[in-house]
Amino acid sequence: MTCLIWRQHRGQALWTAITVAGLCAVMISFGLSAEHWLAGYHAWLRQLAAAGCPPPTAHSGVFHVRSATTCTALKDRFPGGLQAAFASRYNSAILLSQDGLPAAFAIIGAMIGAPLVAREVEQRTHLAAWTQSVSRRRWYVAKIAALGTGLAVVGLIAGTANAWLQHQLTVGDTASSRWSWFVSINLALAGIPVSYHPPGQYWPLQLTLLAILLAVAAAAVASGWLATLTRAV
Repeated sequence: MTCLIWRQHRGQALWTAITVAGLCAVMISFGLSAEHWLAGYHAWLRQLAAAGCPPPTAHSGVFHVRSATTCTALKDRFPGGLQAAFASRYNSAILLSQDGLPAAFAIIGAMIGAPLVAREVEQRTHLAAWTQSVSRRRWYVAKIAALGTGLAVVGLIAGTANAWLQHQLTVGDTASSRWSWFVSINLALAGIPVSYHPPGQYWPLQLTLLAILLAVAAAAVASGWLATLTRAV
């Protein structure tokens, strides 16, 4: 049975692994780039202080400006301060992290799960698969267990990588918080946000969302099992 599952789904496993590895590589690249950018920003703040120039957040006060030309040149490097400059540079990374990754996993799950029974019927392979010594129940449970476990593992890997990226992006985007990434980091992806929740509710709500997604997945699994029972061979 294990050999059959591998032969039937090795193509799906390969492109899923390549896709998730690519997404993780992009997230790590964005995270390292954001770290480098923030290091440069803080070095710039030190340059402003050394030149006696007011920091970007200053609205009043006495500053010992040594050269107005130097201050103007320095301020042109990061116009608008930390949040505006960071957001303009990493807006695409924020969109990928918050929305792109959950959408990618929804598509991956649909493309792997939807043909599970339908492809057998369409290609008429169920005539052989469901009349052998392996029962329909064992055939179905083995496939669901193997594919579901694989998707959960890659989802957890991607969610962990995205949680790391979220930390880098939140440091730069000072008005943001991890609630904006609620459905795309930590446990949520293993099962496929609102700022007024207190921090202590984050993990309980992550577990609640995971339980809801698993319940939906269980309903889909039950529907597929029903399809195997009602299909005459």
